[in-house]
This record gives sequence, structure tokens and C-alpha cells, in this order.
Amino acid sequence: MSNQTASAATPRLAHVDCDRLASTLVLGSERRADFDAMAQSVLAHWQPASPEENFFVETLLVDLWHLDRINRMKSTLLEMVLRDAGTPVTDMAEGAKVDAALDHWITSNPKSRFREALRRLRTMERKLLQASGHVEKQLSLLQAERWMGGGRETAE
Repeated sequence: MSNQTASAATPRLAHVDCDRLASTLVLGSERRADFDAMAQSVLAHWQPASPEENFFVETLLVDLWHLDRINRMKSTLLEMVLRDAGTPVTDMAEGAKVDAALDHWITSNPKSRFREALRRLRTMERKLLQASGHVEKQLSLLQAERWMGGGRETAE
């Protein structure tokens, strides 16, 4: 049996260098454990088995980490908006509720100094969601090709 046939019969996972990614992505104010947990979840889900899949998984990790950071920034922005309005910051909203709360506070205060910050965060979020969707589509196509037997040789 040739090496190519052996590789196709028993695909091996490609290597995603999470340490390298974390060293360039995780800021000092962020938790490396949060990045590691996200990376392990993504790797377990996609199980990249070729250099191409590896590239897209790494790209997806970058996009998802940036999306997570944007969500944290929106929570911080909401805290700032509430403090600016003199409202106690108790029982902070989570997830989609942060967006609704930001919309409420900023639209009810049209001269809010935070309007531009929110607009920029939403623009970045929209672009990252679009990019990560494209990456997931490419990964799905590559993996479907591999599962159907038409994939390229897997990583050594």
C-alpha cells in the first residue's frame, strides 16, 4: 500500500499551532484559558485533516476570538453608557440583551458620546460574522470533498 493510499485510508489531524495563535491574539487583559477552550471546541468540531482545512480552522479561530472580544467591548461600552447616564450598573445584560440595552440607551440619548463607538463595533462585528461564515462554508466544502473520497492527501 502506498503512502498516499495509507494517508487517504487513515487521515491524520493537521496541526493547528494554538500557542502561536494565542501569543498573537490574546491580550494581557484577556484570559488565555478562554482562548484555549474556544480553540479546543473549534478543533473538536472541525477536526482539520489537510493543510487547507488547517488554514481555514486557524482563520476561523482568529475571527471567533475577535468576535468574542467585540462582545466584551460591547459589554464594557454598555457599562460606560450606564455610568454616563448615572444609572447603576447592576445585573448587567448578557449576549443579545447587551445589544438591546445599548440600542435603548443610545437611541434614547441621541447626543450620546458613545454612538460612534457602537457604530464602529457593529461594523466590525458584521464584517467578522460575514468572514467567519465564509470560512465555515469553505471548511464544509473541503470536508465534504474529503468524506466523499475526492479530497487531497492529508497532512503528514
